[in-house]
Amino acid sequence: MELRQLRYFAAVADARGFRRASQEIGVRQSALSKSVRDLEEKLGVSMFERHAGGVRLTHAGWHLINGIRPVLEELDAVVRTVAAEGYGSGGRLRVGLLASISKSHARELIRVWRCQHEQVALKFVEADPRDHFAALLDRRLDIFLATEAAANPDLDSEELWSEQIFAALPETHKNAFDDIVSLDDLTEELFIVTQSAPGPQIRNFLIKRLSSAEFCPRVDHHAVGRETLMAMVGMHFGVSLISNGGTGVDYPGVKFVPAFGESIRIHAVWSPDNDNPVLRRFLSIARIMRNRVKSGAPVQMRDRSP
Repeated sequence: MELRQLRYFAAVADARGFRRASQEIGVRQSALSKSVRDLEEKLGVSMFERHAGGVRLTHAGWHLINGIRPVLEELDAVVRTVAAEGYGSGGRLRVGLLASISKSHARELIRVWRCQHEQVALKFVEADPRDHFAALLDRRLDIFLATEAAANPDLDSEELWSEQIFAALPETHKNAFDDIVSLDDLTEELFIVTQSAPGPQIRNFLIKRLSSAEFCPRVDHHAVGRETLMAMVGMHFGVSLISNGGTGVDYPGVKFVPAFGESIRIHAVWSPDNDNPVLRRFLSIARIMRNRVKSGAPVQMRDRSP
């Protein structure tokens, strides 16, 4: 028994005739008749009673159509879902994040993506970069917006854009209301960072940027999240660094001041073996935004696809 035979049988039952069914589904009447006849021979029972006005279902025919209709409808739904994923208009995209996206190019990218692909389920994960890289290889994650390119040869990466680094200072700090501050002016400060990401990345950046033969920056780690860390800055436990993506939230007693000449590069990292068509569409929109950033055009993009 073939699926095609069941579909043809259902079409004739719905149309109550071979000629009408042939016109509705665009299949020759002779092909429909042969398919239903083969089905009846395989089952050993007649599906239709033929009459001048068309056909009527037999008792066996009613039993069969009531049994296969839910199956055919479910199969059609699955096919539509798969086709939607192929066009990037359905499915799921799992995005790994390292830091806040409250105010960043990444936020604009995701906003536009959601407007253009409302049927795609977006899942976000914040974790340590090592966990994100492992998740990409295991297909538990589709893409990671990272601060570094992938070192693993089994992963692809592409630089998207740079984001300004800000100094997070207590509002009573001497530089809190400056238009811009140099990190060299903060060498005597105690920098506080989280033990989890992006704390280790900030620590490595500070050591690379400020260390010399006679000086090493003071960095204190705390097993807290971003919210608590910013609250600690406001309570004068120390100063910290944050990317532009995290400055969209106000914290009591904290001022964000751009750090002169300091920025981080944001990369897209993914597995080339990941055949999720939604991922390819997301990368395409990310590249469009990258080109707009590089050209100096307004970053905000249209909500709808052309």
